Amino acid sequence: MSSFRRSFAAMNSLPSLVTGALWCAAALSAGYWALQLPSSPQALGAPVTVVVEGASAQATTRMQRALGATAVATADAPQLERLQLLGVIASTSGQGSALIAVDDKAPKAYLVGQAVGEGLVLQNLSPKGAQLGATLDGPRLQVLQLPADKTP
Repeated sequence: MSSFRRSFAAMNSLPSLVTGALWCAAALSAGYWALQLPSSPQALGAPVTVVVEGASAQATTRMQRALGATAVATADAPQLERLQLLGVIASTSGQGSALIAVDDKAPKAYLVGQAVGEGLVLQNLSPKGAQLGATLDGPRLQVLQLPADKTP
């Protein structure tokens, strides 16, 4: 009779063991996929920038400068200090829009082909940069790059 009780007790604990094993597998699977999420901003794509209108626009621009947002050009251009690339949404064909601040004013979104400043047109976009020229099909006068990612 005692052997019957032992085997009956073992059979009753089997569903508990299977349930525990399934929960353990689910927890390990969730942990694995959590570790697969990208941890760097580069892996996430282009940065998202919020355009703020009004009085807080200057504070936003100052904060972006304090955090390292800068404009870099490949050629010496008189407007280098005036333009600041803050964000890019570009397709593989070079079309899209760029978020550019001109003269420390609130940043605006510019489409490819649209005039950015005096004598400058947004010619082409890359995932981390924007090319500017006098005309849409003319020679490139200036290239703006997003700031390098400085997170460890």
